[in-house]
Amino acid sequence: MNRRRLLQALAATLASAALPTVAGPPARHLRAAAIQMQPRLGDVAHNLDQADRLIEEAVHRGADWVLLPEMFSSAAGFHEDTLRKAPPRLARLLGVPVVHASHAGPFHGFDSPELPDVAYDSAYLGESMICDAQGRVLARRAGPEGAGVVIADLLVPTSPPPVEPIPHRFWLPKQMPEELKDAWTRWLPRGRDYYDTVTRPYLASGEIDEYVPPYMRD
Repeated sequence: MNRRRLLQALAATLASAALPTVAGPPARHLRAAAIQMQPRLGDVAHNLDQADRLIEEAVHRGADWVLLPEMFSSAAGFHEDTLRKAPPRLARLLGVPVVHASHAGPFHGFDSPELPDVAYDSAYLGESMICDAQGRVLARRAGPEGAGVVIADLLVPTSPPPVEPIPHRFWLPKQMPEELKDAWTRWLPRGRDYYDTVTRPYLASGEIDEYVPPYMRD
C-alpha cells in the first residue's frame, strides 16, 4: 500500500466514523482489526512503512475497518493496567464494541515535556484488543507479542444498550499508582501550554516551532 492509499484509507475511516446514525436494521456485522505497532520513536518513515504492511495484512484477512494506534506515525504509550481494563469497561459504559490499537516494544531517548534535556528509555505496553458491546474481550495482543494484527467479527448495535452506568467522576482509576496520578496532574497544564504555544500557531500558519517549557522561557 502506497502513501496515497494509506491516507485515503485513513480519511475514509474517519469519515465513516463521523456519519450520523440513521434508521435501519437493529444491528450490523463488521469485521474489525486493531493494529499493534512496534514503532521507532519519532521515526515517521519507518512507522509509516510498518503501518502500510500491517494494514495490508488486516485487509488480506478480511477486515472491513482497520484502526491504527493514536499517534501511530511517531508513537505514544500509557499505563499497562489502564490499557488492559479501559476497552472492556468503555464498551460496557457505552453499550458498543470497542476496538483499541496500541504500541508495543522498547523505545529509547524519550524527551519529557517537563525535562526536554533529560532523555530516558522505556517501553510501549501493547494491549491491543477488540471487545463486544458487553465488554467481552474477543481478541487481544499483549505487549510482548510485538507488532501484529488482531481481528474479530463484531455485531454493531444501532441503539446501544449500556451494561454499566457512567460514573459521575471519570476516568482515572482509584488503584492507579500515586506517582502516575501525580504525573497526570502535572502534565495536564503542560499539554494545555503546548497546545497554546505550538499547536494553535501551527494550525494558523502551517509552521511548527520547537516547544520550550515554561521554566526555560525568559
